[in-house]
Amino acid sequence: MIGFIVASIAFDILTRTVGYRNCLDKPLPTVVGLISFSTICAGLAGLIIGSFFMNPKPLITIFAGLHATGGFIGGIIGLVLIGALKTRIVTPKGLQ
Repeated sequence: MIGFIVASIAFDILTRTVGYRNCLDKPLPTVVGLISFSTICAGLAGLIIGSFFMNPKPLITIFAGLHATGGFIGGIIGLVLIGALKTRIVTPKGLQ
């Protein structure tokens, strides 16, 4: 759980640094930036979790790599969902 908390905080800091609006307004930078952030943060979570539960260093690297791959796939799925919601014009009340 600690790994995912750290990854979540890192993702929030990265997106806050870039700016939430900038993350969602421009198509190509959005795709590259958010998928990169998702991959990096998931890999970070994998490193933290792996260091708690795995002893040999190569296993930790493999575990972090698998997490990063999952973050890449999750980033793609998340962007597809955001695109679908934007197409249907579903936005929170505060952003209308």
